[in-house]
Amino acid sequence: MPLSDESAGGFVGFALRAIGAGQSANQFAAALRESGAGIRRQVALRIYGQARALAAEYGEEVTRPLDQTPTLAESRQWPTRESEGVLQTVQLLYRERVTGNIVQRFYNVKTAAGITRQQAIQQAIDANTGNATRYEQALVGALHTGTAILTARSAA
Repeated sequence: MPLSDESAGGFVGFALRAIGAGQSANQFAAALRESGAGIRRQVALRIYGQARALAAEYGEEVTRPLDQTPTLAESRQWPTRESEGVLQTVQLLYRERVTGNIVQRFYNVKTAAGITRQQAIQQAIDANTGNATRYEQALVGALHTGTAILTARSAA
């Protein structure tokens, strides 16, 4: 599977796996170089930094199986006035081709009963493809970051 394969989280997913294995940022950059990824060291270090921040903020969610729908235990309850359903959040990370900066985008997928993490990620990627092309950005990571169960509460 290629390192840039978005189904595994792309380069950010590779960085998350490296962090989980106890690799340093320099070891991650060296592993990318050895794989033939063709990314400058500076960009690799930025990706690694983003992955560390994601791991700290979202914990296990960013490494859970993509082919599974989030369970009730992995979700949080979110009271609303009228809405019901499941809201899944995806974070997309793009590298600007001109500057090398990493840009974050968030995308929410609302469904009646939830979908697999991979389906939510794919919807987010599809929805952002036009903007990424227009602004000359390359996808370096796509991660499922959370699930909320929307519960309508009546005003008492």
